[in-house]
Order: sequence, then C-alpha cells, then structure tokens
Amino acid sequence: MKKLVCAIAIFAVCGTFFAKINESLYKENVIKTEPCEWQKVTVSENIYKYRGEITYDQMKEDLASLKYILETCYSGYEAACQRGMNLDTVINNIEEKFSGQDYVQSRNLAKAFYEETSKYIVDGHFSIWLGQDSLRFCTHSNVL
Repeated sequence: MKKLVCAIAIFAVCGTFFAKINESLYKENVIKTEPCEWQKVTVSENIYKYRGEITYDQMKEDLASLKYILETCYSGYEAACQRGMNLDTVINNIEEKFSGQDYVQSRNLAKAFYEETSKYIVDGHFSIWLGQDSLRFCTHSNVL
C-alpha cells in the first residue's frame, strides 16, 4: 500500500512540475497578436444578391472595404506583401482604370482586381464571387 501511495505522490509531483514547464513554454512561444482598427464594412441587405452594375463612388467604397478585409482577415496577406503586393497601388490602379465612368460593371471590377493581384495572391484562401461564377486565385500551376 505504501508503494502505491508513494507512486501516486511521485506522479502528482511530476505532473505539477511538467505543467509548470509547459505553461512557461507556452508563455514564451505564444503567438503574438496585434489589434486592428475596427471598421464598419457595408454589406447590402441580401449579401448573396449579385449586383451587375454599381456607381463609381460605390466602387470606391467597395474597394476600401475590400482593402480593410484583406489587411485584417486574409490569412495570406503577409505572404502576398512579401511577393510585392501593395494594396494602395492596387486600389489606385483600379480606380484609374475606371475613372471617368459613372457606372462600373461588377464583373469588370472583379476582373481588374484579379488582374492586379493574381501574381501576389497564390493560395486558396481568397476568391471573388461573381453571381454564378467566381474568380479563384489558386490555380493548378500553384499546386504541386
């Protein structure tokens, strides 16, 4: 009986010891988080309804929301930036492409965004929904 009590006591001490070591290792290696600025992203009443045409001002608002979403939520953002993506340049290029137009076709806007960013976004964590179709940034050439 004494051996059983001693064995239990040894296991309890060892368990406590390893728990402390594990806790200190966790605190040293925990992923650091950076809080991001909260921003309201405007979404239409029916988020699944495809709107084929939007105004130039709506396009600018959508691009600002898309920039915010990419910077704060897209898991491949840092890797895309390492490949050379600069969202300010991307947004400016798209706005210049459609400047002077009162209305913009959503499909053309999505394709312009795809053309500007497809060399930087090369994973399956981001896609653009176009009504019945979608643009995916992960192609067969990216997957080995």
